[in-house]
Amino acid sequence: MTIDTIIFDVGGVLAIDGGRRGILAECGIFHAPNEDKAWDLYNVGALTEREYWKQTLRGTGSEGRENELASRIRDKFATMPAAGAMQLVPDLLKKRYHLAILSNHVTEWVLPFITYNHLQNFFDPIIISSEVKLAKPDNRIFHYALQAVHRLPQQCVFIDDKEKNILAAQTSGIYGVFIPIMML
Repeated sequence: MTIDTIIFDVGGVLAIDGGRRGILAECGIFHAPNEDKAWDLYNVGALTEREYWKQTLRGTGSEGRENELASRIRDKFATMPAAGAMQLVPDLLKKRYHLAILSNHVTEWVLPFITYNHLQNFFDPIIISSEVKLAKPDNRIFHYALQAVHRLPQQCVFIDDKEKNILAAQTSGIYGVFIPIMML
């Protein structure tokens, strides 16, 4: 069976990574013990953006800065530079590959990047974890993606910068390509 579909992650693959943790560091917040747990809930749609920031900032001494951080991260994503994998897109399109996005992210933040770089013109579908209430490495999101692209697993390649997500894709029968951030 021929591979005809390439599914890309966004953060660290199509976009330069450093979003939420980068904003915290820029704001002088170097220890936010609740951030990982808050992100895990936010990126599957279980928290609102305001709830994410409130939980993240709890106990940091920066409580009350939720609006500032929300504004800064939206601004950052609106003009975030594309990462190295974006250079592959024109050639893949010329060779008639079907391109899709599967990202652990939240629409409020990633949509400005997608719009700024006109990714909606090249990638279909664009699957964002907060919208489908599933996140990588949960195999269910890969099954969701396969249904959305109308392909069998062996027709797809998934590109990500996290090995655990590549392993999950491979468990679902999708070919995986691991691109470490430093290679981009």
